[in-house]
Amino acid sequence: MIHPLQDNIIITPRIEHTSEGGILIPETAREKGTKRGIVCAVGPGKRHDNGQVYRPNLNEGDRVLYYVEGATEIEDAGKKFDIVEEPFIMGRIE
Repeated sequence: MIHPLQDNIIITPRIEHTSEGGILIPETAREKGTKRGIVCAVGPGKRHDNGQVYRPNLNEGDRVLYYVEGATEIEDAGKKFDIVEEPFIMGRIE
């Protein structure tokens, strides 16, 4: 497993082709520029100018919505992951 540094977060992307009600969502109707996924690992935080390290506000297992443009796709042990800096994560899904 890759261990993220600073405010990087490793996410397992979820590819959703159906709605929660089971309706098939066509490619043209899916949200553009965003992805959903589950947090696998969280970096220790980013050091700010005052010397303090601020830990990202996420935990392993959180479901998140994030910008595609801020994600770097990687593969480790045959599994695909996205590495995303915290500012590119739009929110936690409950």
